[in-house]
Order: sequence, then C-alpha cells, then structure tokens
Amino acid sequence: MTYVISWPNDSFLVEFSGKVTAAEIEAVNHAFSGDERIESIRYALWDFSHASAIDMPDAEIEYAAAFDKGVTYVRPHLRGALVVSNDQVRAQLEKYLAFADDLDVDWDTRIFDTIGSARDWLEKGDPQAFSG
Repeated sequence: MTYVISWPNDSFLVEFSGKVTAAEIEAVNHAFSGDERIESIRYALWDFSHASAIDMPDAEIEYAAAFDKGVTYVRPHLRGALVVSNDQVRAQLEKYLAFADDLDVDWDTRIFDTIGSARDWLEKGDPQAFSG
C-alpha cells in the first residue's frame, strides 16, 4: 500500500509514498467522498512529498477531476492542499488542477512544496467561508 488516510483535527489527510497508481487515487477518492466526515472537515491535505511518481494516464486524471466535480454537490466549498517534492508528480497534479478548472470544480486547491507551507495556508482560511 502506498498511502495512509487519517482524519486529524476535523480535516482529511492522505500521505502517499512510492509510485502512486490511478487505482490508488480512485480508492482514496472513494474513501474520502464516502465518509460522513467529509461534511464537517475544515480542509483536505494530500501529501505527495514522498511519492516518486504518479502512474496515471491523462484520461484517468480527467476522470478524477470529474469525480471531484460530483463530490462538490455534497461538499461545495473546500480548501485543499497538494504537497509535492517531485517534478513528475507536480506535472501530473497540475494536469489535475487544469482539468478541475475546466470542469468548474469549486474547491480552492493549490500545490505546495512543503507540508508546513500547505498547513499554514490551510489554517489561515476563514472556516466559515469554506464550510458546507
């Protein structure tokens, strides 16, 4: 398994390591969207800082963005941070963000180089502005 999911302090955290596959991203998306805690979390943090690659064709990346568009009907406003330390992983996540933007996914999701900078940004958000 190359990921671990936790729900610390009213948030969602997934930590990836090694080579991440489309099936793993899909499994995490289903775990995230299918949990009742999604309705009350303050933010989502996707930590790819220990991922060596994302092995995911563009069609699967677009599918992930479309899936997230569907989840916005349950949770319309959410802040999300993607932590990246690898250029290939960053390129794949930038594709996801472009697809999400094209599909008008309303979540404010950004890429960060460190977990600290991601948490700083996530914690500075007005929780009222991003509540479901």
